[in-house]
Formats: sequence, structure tokens, C-alpha cells
Amino acid sequence: RSAERRLKPAATKRHSFAIACDRRRARVRCAQLGGHPVSNRELREWLGLTLADLLVYLAVAAIVAMFIVTDPTADAVLAVVGVGLALAACPFGMKPDPKVSGFTNGVKLVSYPACVLLAAGAIAVHYLVFNR
Repeated sequence: RSAERRLKPAATKRHSFAIACDRRRARVRCAQLGGHPVSNRELREWLGLTLADLLVYLAVAAIVAMFIVTDPTADAVLAVVGVGLALAACPFGMKPDPKVSGFTNGVKLVSYPACVLLAAGAIAVHYLVFNR
């Protein structure tokens, strides 16, 4: 038995959506998304609030610290840590999640390897341009 109550679809200038409420949670259905409900998991993915995103943020912090630190040994350690964290984010972030849409899973498959390439590119720029 579901005590689900459906509200009338609401419309704004750009989006039309409907809200369905049951005992514990409300679901928003957006016509622009094909009427599929937007889950909390998908919202966390797009806001960057997952474990894989934390690893990416730490990798970015390590690479940015390379541009600040003047010690060559610390530079090398930060470079290895930055690339290592970006690579560690890949298995966590690229794993397909059945709770999110196919588009989100596709974006995840492309964005995490791109992050590794950007990290390697930033390190190359650091050593080739800024350390002359």
C-alpha cells in the first residue's frame, strides 16, 4: 500500500515539472529530462560530492601546490601525489551507477580520464614553462 499523493504539474517559464510525495520522500519529475525523477545520487554526482571527486580535488590541490613550492624534491613528490590521486579517482568515478542516468554515466567515463590528462598536462607545463 502506497500512500502516494500527486500534486498538479507546475509550470515555470522554462521548465515544467511535477512533484510526487509519498510517506518518506518527494520526487521531482522534469519534462526536460524525459519525465525521469532526479535522484539524490545523481545530484551528488553533478555537484561533485562523491569520493572520486574528493580525490580529484586533492589532486588539484597537490598540483597547485607545485606552483607555490620552490623545493625541487617537494615538486617531484607533489607531482607524483597529484597524478596518483587523479589515477586513484578513476576506478571510483568511472564505475557505472544504475541509480543515475545513462548520460551521467557517460560523462563520468569521459571526465575522470580527462582529469588525469589535465593533471599530467599541468605538471608538464609546470616543468617546461615555469621551471626554466
